[in-house]
Amino acid sequence: VYGNFTLSSPVAGALTLATFDLGVNGNFTRSDNTAGNVVANTGTLSMDGAGNATFTAGTQLSLYNVDINKDALATTVTLSASLFIQNDFTITTGTVQLSTFHIRMQGAGGTFTNGSGGYNSNGGFLIIEANTSLDGASVYSNIDVRSTATATVTAATLKFSGILHLTDGVLAVGANTFTFTNDLVTTPDVFIHTD
Repeated sequence: VYGNFTLSSPVAGALTLATFDLGVNGNFTRSDNTAGNVVANTGTLSMDGAGNATFTAGTQLSLYNVDINKDALATTVTLSASLFIQNDFTITTGTVQLSTFHIRMQGAGGTFTNGSGGYNSNGGFLIIEANTSLDGASVYSNIDVRSTATATVTAATLKFSGILHLTDGVLAVGANTFTFTNDLVTTPDVFIHTD
Protein backbone atom coordinates (compact mmCIF):
# COMPACT_ATOMS: atom_id res chain seq x y z
CA VAL A 1 0.00 0.00 0.00
CA TYR A 2 1.69 3.21 -1.16
CA GLY A 3 0.12 5.48 1.41
CA ASN A 4 -2.14 5.09 4.43
CA PHE A 5 -4.22 2.00 5.18
CA THR A 6 -7.51 2.22 7.09
CA LEU A 7 -9.67 -0.73 8.14
CA SER A 8 -13.17 0.49 9.03
CA SER A 9 -15.18 -2.68 8.36
CA PRO A 10 -16.75 -4.78 11.16
CA VAL A 11 -17.03 -7.81 8.84
CA ALA A 12 -15.30 -10.97 10.05
CA GLY A 13 -12.07 -11.47 8.12
CA ALA A 14 -12.32 -8.06 6.43
CA LEU A 15 -8.53 -8.11 6.47
CA THR A 16 -7.21 -11.64 6.03
CA LEU A 17 -3.44 -11.94 5.60
CA ALA A 18 -3.30 -15.72 4.99
CA THR A 19 0.38 -16.41 4.15
CA PHE A 20 0.99 -13.03 2.52
CA ASP A 21 2.85 -9.81 3.40
CA LEU A 22 0.86 -6.58 3.61
CA GLY A 23 3.27 -3.67 3.27
CA VAL A 24 2.04 -0.25 4.39
CA ASN A 25 4.16 2.78 3.42
CA GLY A 26 2.09 5.22 5.48
CA ASN A 27 -0.08 5.01 8.59
CA PHE A 28 -1.95 1.86 9.62
CA THR A 29 -5.36 2.60 11.17
CA ARG A 30 -7.88 0.06 12.43
CA SER A 31 -10.82 2.32 13.20
CA ASP A 32 -13.34 -0.50 13.75
CA ASN A 33 -12.49 -2.70 16.74
CA THR A 34 -14.85 -5.59 16.01
CA ALA A 35 -13.19 -8.82 17.14
CA GLY A 36 -12.27 -11.02 14.17
CA ASN A 37 -12.20 -8.32 11.49
CA VAL A 38 -8.45 -9.01 11.19
CA VAL A 39 -7.38 -12.61 10.58
CA ALA A 40 -3.60 -12.84 10.70
CA ASN A 41 -3.13 -16.54 9.83
CA THR A 42 0.66 -16.81 9.22
CA GLY A 43 0.98 -13.55 7.31
CA THR A 44 3.15 -10.50 7.94
CA LEU A 45 2.22 -6.86 8.38
CA SER A 46 5.14 -4.65 7.31
CA MET A 47 5.49 -0.96 8.04
CA ASP A 48 7.68 0.21 5.16
CA GLY A 49 8.79 3.28 3.27
CA ALA A 50 9.95 6.78 4.07
CA GLY A 51 8.53 9.12 6.68
CA ASN A 52 7.29 8.71 10.23
CA ALA A 53 4.12 6.65 10.66
CA THR A 54 1.49 5.85 13.26
CA PHE A 55 0.32 2.32 14.02
CA THR A 56 -3.26 2.61 15.29
CA ALA A 57 -4.08 -0.99 16.08
CA GLY A 58 -7.31 -0.46 17.96
CA THR A 59 -8.42 -2.91 20.63
CA GLN A 60 -6.85 -6.38 20.99
CA LEU A 61 -5.22 -6.60 17.55
CA SER A 62 -3.49 -9.96 17.22
CA LEU A 63 -0.92 -10.39 14.43
CA TYR A 64 1.35 -13.27 13.48
CA ASN A 65 4.43 -11.42 12.17
CA VAL A 66 5.23 -7.72 12.18
CA ASP A 67 8.22 -6.21 10.37
CA ILE A 68 9.29 -2.59 10.83
CA ASN A 69 11.39 -1.74 7.77
CA LYS A 70 11.51 2.04 7.32
CA ASP A 71 13.98 4.01 5.20
CA ALA A 72 16.23 5.08 8.10
CA LEU A 73 16.86 4.11 11.71
CA ALA A 74 15.63 7.52 12.94
CA THR A 75 12.29 7.16 11.10
CA THR A 76 9.63 6.34 13.70
CA VAL A 77 6.59 4.10 13.92
CA THR A 78 4.48 5.23 16.90
CA LEU A 79 2.03 2.85 18.58
CA SER A 80 -1.34 4.13 19.77
CA ALA A 81 -2.41 0.80 21.28
CA SER A 82 -0.79 -2.44 22.43
CA LEU A 83 0.01 -5.20 19.92
CA PHE A 84 -0.43 -8.94 20.47
CA ILE A 85 2.15 -10.96 18.49
CA GLN A 86 1.78 -14.69 17.86
CA ASN A 87 5.17 -15.32 16.22
CA ASP A 88 7.86 -12.76 15.26
CA PHE A 89 8.26 -9.01 15.73
CA THR A 90 11.20 -7.71 13.70
CA ILE A 91 12.66 -4.23 13.67
CA THR A 92 14.76 -4.28 10.51
CA THR A 93 15.21 -0.51 10.20
CA GLY A 94 13.43 2.27 12.05
CA THR A 95 12.53 3.19 15.62
CA VAL A 96 9.36 1.98 17.32
CA GLN A 97 7.91 4.42 19.84
CA LEU A 98 5.92 2.43 22.39
CA SER A 99 4.83 5.40 24.47
CA THR A 100 2.75 3.77 27.26
CA PHE A 101 1.69 0.79 25.13
CA HIS A 102 3.09 -2.73 24.91
CA ILE A 103 4.28 -5.33 22.45
CA ARG A 104 3.01 -8.62 23.88
CA MET A 105 4.82 -11.71 22.59
CA GLN A 106 2.26 -14.52 23.00
CA GLY A 107 3.35 -17.23 20.53
CA ALA A 108 5.70 -19.92 21.82
CA GLY A 109 8.84 -20.11 19.70
CA GLY A 110 8.62 -16.54 18.38
CA THR A 111 11.50 -14.09 18.07
CA PHE A 112 11.77 -10.39 18.87
CA THR A 113 14.57 -8.91 16.74
CA ASN A 114 15.71 -5.47 17.87
CA GLY A 115 17.49 -4.33 14.72
CA SER A 116 18.63 -0.95 13.44
CA GLY A 117 16.84 1.78 15.40
CA GLY A 118 15.23 -0.35 18.10
CA TYR A 119 12.37 0.72 20.35
CA ASN A 120 11.82 3.44 22.92
CA SER A 121 9.37 3.53 25.79
CA ASN A 122 7.62 6.01 28.02
CA GLY A 123 6.10 3.40 30.31
CA GLY A 124 5.39 0.69 27.74
CA PHE A 125 7.03 -2.75 27.81
CA LEU A 126 8.10 -5.59 25.60
CA ILE A 127 6.05 -8.24 27.43
CA ILE A 128 7.10 -11.88 27.08
CA GLU A 129 4.12 -14.17 27.74
CA ALA A 130 5.40 -17.28 25.90
CA ASN A 131 8.87 -18.67 25.18
CA THR A 132 10.58 -16.07 22.98
CA SER A 133 14.06 -15.46 21.59
CA LEU A 134 15.62 -12.00 21.94
CA ASP A 135 17.94 -10.99 19.10
CA GLY A 136 19.35 -7.87 17.48
CA ALA A 137 22.09 -5.34 18.17
CA SER A 138 20.05 -2.27 19.20
CA VAL A 139 19.56 -1.33 22.84
CA TYR A 140 16.52 -2.92 24.48
CA SER A 141 14.20 -0.74 26.55
CA ASN A 142 11.67 -2.06 29.11
CA ILE A 143 11.15 -5.85 29.26
CA ASP A 144 8.66 -7.86 31.35
CA VAL A 145 9.02 -11.66 31.35
CA ARG A 146 5.83 -13.15 32.76
CA SER A 147 4.37 -16.34 34.18
CA THR A 148 6.18 -19.50 33.02
CA ALA A 149 7.67 -17.86 29.93
CA THR A 150 11.38 -17.96 29.11
CA ALA A 151 13.07 -15.13 27.23
CA THR A 152 16.18 -16.63 25.62
CA VAL A 153 18.97 -14.25 24.60
CA THR A 154 20.26 -15.29 21.18
CA ALA A 155 22.16 -12.06 20.45
CA ALA A 156 25.86 -12.45 21.29
CA THR A 157 25.55 -9.25 23.35
CA LEU A 158 22.17 -7.90 24.39
CA LYS A 159 22.31 -4.27 25.50
CA PHE A 160 19.61 -3.21 27.96
CA SER A 161 18.68 0.24 29.24
CA GLY A 162 15.33 0.40 31.01
CA ILE A 163 13.21 -1.52 33.52
CA LEU A 164 13.44 -5.31 33.64
CA HIS A 165 10.60 -7.18 35.34
CA LEU A 166 10.89 -10.93 35.93
CA THR A 167 7.30 -11.72 36.93
CA ASP A 168 7.79 -15.44 37.61
CA GLY A 169 9.46 -15.61 34.18
CA VAL A 170 12.99 -16.65 33.21
CA LEU A 171 15.67 -14.68 31.39
CA ALA A 172 18.07 -17.23 29.86
CA VAL A 173 21.36 -15.66 28.78
CA GLY A 174 23.44 -18.83 28.37
CA ALA A 175 26.92 -18.18 26.97
CA ASN A 176 25.87 -14.77 25.65
CA THR A 177 26.21 -11.39 27.37
CA PHE A 178 23.48 -9.22 28.92
CA THR A 179 24.87 -5.70 29.35
CA PHE A 180 23.25 -2.86 31.31
CA THR A 181 23.83 0.53 29.67
CA ASN A 182 22.80 4.16 30.23
CA ASP A 183 21.85 4.72 26.58
CA LEU A 184 18.12 5.19 27.26
CA VAL A 185 17.96 5.68 31.04
CA THR A 186 20.55 6.82 33.55
CA THR A 187 20.16 3.78 35.78
CA PRO A 188 18.50 0.55 34.57
CA ASP A 189 16.30 -1.22 37.16
CA VAL A 190 15.61 -4.90 37.80
CA PHE A 191 12.54 -6.18 39.67
CA ILE A 192 12.09 -9.87 40.46
CA HIS A 193 8.56 -10.92 41.44
CA THR A 194 7.80 -14.37 42.85
CA ASP A 195 4.69 -15.90 44.36
